[in-house]
Amino acid sequence: MAEQKKKIPIPIGMRNVKTAASVLICLLLYRFLPRDGSFLASTSAIICLQGSVEKSVFSGFNRLYGTAVGAGLGTVLLYINQVFPSADLTVILAPLGVMLLILLCNLLNKNESIIIGTVVFLLILLDQSTEPPVIYGFFRLIDTFTGIVVAIAVNKFLPSPSVPEPEKEVQEAEEPAGKEQGNK
Repeated sequence: MAEQKKKIPIPIGMRNVKTAASVLICLLLYRFLPRDGSFLASTSAIICLQGSVEKSVFSGFNRLYGTAVGAGLGTVLLYINQVFPSADLTVILAPLGVMLLILLCNLLNKNESIIIGTVVFLLILLDQSTEPPVIYGFFRLIDTFTGIVVAIAVNKFLPSPSVPEPEKEVQEAEEPAGKEQGNK
């Protein structure tokens, strides 16, 4: 008798589909814009697309806050680095900026924003962009915002998986212990 091969199911759920749709929309959107911010927009969409619209909004606000702090700090320190160009200064400014960003986020109770804030900060400070620092920082913020909006819209307008409602248990009335029906 021939052995039957077991098929291994490869579940592709709606969150998977929504994440891919978010990335697709970001990539297509940036094909029509005069500059490319598709990487940051796509990663923002991936990170922000959560199991519910509410969680996506919460994640989006944290990401946007961290990006704003990281972009602001990165822009300021990039200006300093351009005024006094030195690789040695960059080596000093980068860890000091990371420490300051973590301190700011902790003081403002925005711990969820620390990682993305430090990533954006380092991206701006260490990336050798030809754009002026304020423009470069502003565009990083716009790209992040674009990905967040795309993720929330996709999460809101594409169907969510249906969650089966728990079966209602029928509870029967029971007589208290020690009493028998018909006896008084």
